[in-house]
Amino acid sequence: MKLMVKLGLAASVVLLLQGLSIAWASTPTNIAANDAETDGVNGFTELNGARSVATFTVATVPYAIVTGELDNGVQIINLSDPTNIIAVDAETDGANGFTELQGARGVAIFTVATVPYAIVASDVDDGVQIINLSDPSNITAADAETDGVNGFTELNGATGVATFTVATVPYAIVVSDVDDGVQIINLSDPSNITAVDAETDGVNGFTELDGPIGVATFTVASVPYAIVTSDLDNGVQIINLGDPSNITAADAETDGVNGFTALGAARGVATFTVATVPYAIVTSLADDAVQIINLSDPSNIAAVDAETDGANGFTQLDGATAVAIFTVSSVPYAIVASIVDDGVQVIDLSDPSNITAADAETDEVNGFTELDGAAGAAVFIDTLNGSTNIIVPSQFDDGVQIITVDGPVPVELQSFSIE
Repeated sequence: MKLMVKLGLAASVVLLLQGLSIAWASTPTNIAANDAETDGVNGFTELNGARSVATFTVATVPYAIVTGELDNGVQIINLSDPTNIIAVDAETDGANGFTELQGARGVAIFTVATVPYAIVASDVDDGVQIINLSDPSNITAADAETDGVNGFTELNGATGVATFTVATVPYAIVVSDVDDGVQIINLSDPSNITAVDAETDGVNGFTELDGPIGVATFTVASVPYAIVTSDLDNGVQIINLGDPSNITAADAETDGVNGFTALGAARGVATFTVATVPYAIVTSLADDAVQIINLSDPSNIAAVDAETDGANGFTQLDGATAVAIFTVSSVPYAIVASIVDDGVQVIDLSDPSNITAADAETDEVNGFTELDGAAGAAVFIDTLNGSTNIIVPSQFDDGVQIITVDGPVPVELQSFSIE
């Protein structure tokens, strides 16, 4: 018997003769398009202007929550099979007790008493919405707060959000691009969240909070910190979160100073660790680039590398917007979503002083159909094959793209014959 297979794409293949199924083994240097879905199709109803995404797990099943900025809502997606993702629930501002989803932007996950919740930042409602995710097929509004009420003073234009823990208590830090500030929120009672502190650009040593967009957290010597990106200041602000009721400015840097060359219109940010040293990767919308920052001394952060679209093999950084971290075989990688290139760039971060382009893909090429206006990214492990995958929301395609970065994916055959 002679088995002849012609593939639509060059790939290493795994042949499973039982049923003659064929799979492509994807890697970070050869990522693959898996499933994709669009607003208004297959039960997906809240993906218009899909902007941000976070992933969570319930009973070992991975899910995503995606914010639909133009739909003023959120979409819940079952990710257990990356070849066939499923819409399981959706909610809209003004319905079923959801009051702070108009212009839904950033989203983050936290857990209280083993129950998963989401906190969504609303750019138009100037507030935050807390969502109980314990039943992904029937999510419920737990609480909501608005700027100027109940001690919340820095939620005007709420855009980004991250969560952290101090002494087992969960908190959120929300960045607001109209207030030019940050709001700290105690999340220990998801049905009654409380404001505990807030800071504004130009006050108390905070110098890089004009138009903040992104935020991520990290820890040094058991102390939690935040790194905030500033779109208008073209820089980053480091914040000590050790006392959530009295946060302090630790350091700040601006584009064009002290070796920082890729912070123009700084947008997305994610943190990672190499050899116990914490680093950040920041995306620059104006510079079409990424900046790598050593965070080991939060009072004196240092630029260690930067790369720009069109140089050194980086081809998908035009309009670099969002970034997420994933690990394969103990090697850290970043995946950057670029809203102008309509694509994603994979970056090897194993040497933070010399990052390298690993792979890149563009909308409408190689089976990628939902990357027009790629605006976010989040990582999940599927329950079908245990593969590492990325879900990318598309602001202009009004949809989501599933990308497998480590594991098998289906291959479409051009021809298949057995003699």
